[in-house]
Amino acid sequence: QADVCFLEGHILLRQGQRETALALFRKARELDPENWRIRKQIWALENPDRFYTTRNPDYRWQKEALENERTEH
Repeated sequence: QADVCFLEGHILLRQGQRETALALFRKARELDPENWRIRKQIWALENPDRFYTTRNPDYRWQKEALENERTEH
């Protein structure tokens, strides 16, 4: 089910429905919390400055974000 939510989220994202897509990505993360691809898609949409830069993605930030998510749950 997580893969279906993820795919539907991408379709909605291409249609310009960012917030609805994010909701589906979050649902996919709930269904498959260990899926790194889903998590990174959410982070990239919520924090584009950490992903789409002239340098590599901010991996230190990603590690901190993962730690924060794990302590929240």
